[in-house]
Amino acid sequence: MPAGNWSYRSISASSANSAWAVGTTTAIAIYHYDGIAWAEDTSFAASAGGLVADIFALSDSSVWACGEVAGKAVDYERGSIWHFDGEEWLRVFEVVDIPGDGLRSFYFRKITALPDSAVWAMATEFDESAGKHNYHLYHYDGTDWTFEAFPENFTSAIGMDVGGINDLWIVGDPPVPPAHDPCDAMEMGW
Repeated sequence: MPAGNWSYRSISASSANSAWAVGTTTAIAIYHYDGIAWAEDTSFAASAGGLVADIFALSDSSVWACGEVAGKAVDYERGSIWHFDGEEWLRVFEVVDIPGDGLRSFYFRKITALPDSAVWAMATEFDESAGKHNYHLYHYDGTDWTFEAFPENFTSAIGMDVGGINDLWIVGDPPVPPAHDPCDAMEMGW
């Protein structure tokens, strides 16, 4: 792994001899561990100024990553999802945040998958006019990406995992009523 100003974001292993890590220095980078050593996966090329927030490895021929690619020249961000098929990384889905709509910082922050091509991605965006984060879910069924409603009672969502084809779990903070203990967490599954 690189030394110096490296910011680690996520790590995922599909076996004892295959692990993937994502992070940033001055550009997005993905590293792969082959059982002997870590090396940068130079087949991944997004763009400087963005980030890869999460990675999920099913196997050496199926790795999912998510994050955002910044469009600095026009002040927007594209939430992006990439897939590695064993040979190359491809951007397979993106959501573009349009300048002037009051929303900024849209990015995919978590991704999880099942071997049968069921993939779930959680996105967040900051609503400047309301001063809060909004969360979104996207589901890939092996053919199409669809938007899924996110529970409105989360004030933050920090983790996600899938236990089966219809078994998604999310953990985060519920609304903060006056008597709420900030150490409490909420989980939901569907």
